[in-house]
Amino acid sequence: MARFDDSGQRLVTLGKRITLWNVARRERIEKGPSLAHAAQVDFSPDGKVIVAKNTLGDVLLVDAAHSTNGLGSGAAPTGRVRRSGSLSTAR
Repeated sequence: MARFDDSGQRLVTLGKRITLWNVARRERIEKGPSLAHAAQVDFSPDGKVIVAKNTLGDVLLVDAAHSTNGLGSGAAPTGRVRRSGSLSTAR
């Protein structure tokens, strides 16, 4: 599953992990938490939050605007809705 933000400059993909891409440079910007049984991913209307859901009904919210402190790495949802800090810088 993949979605572009409204500007078309960023792409978020959902596989084993949530990954944020810079489309123009064709490079990974950040990688984030995994989500078991991942089903859908999208940006919020303002582009500041990435929302992902799985087939179990869990929803994961990730800060896409300030995603540099790595709080999201390795996290998985534990309830119906969980906010996971941000993505970790890809290296």
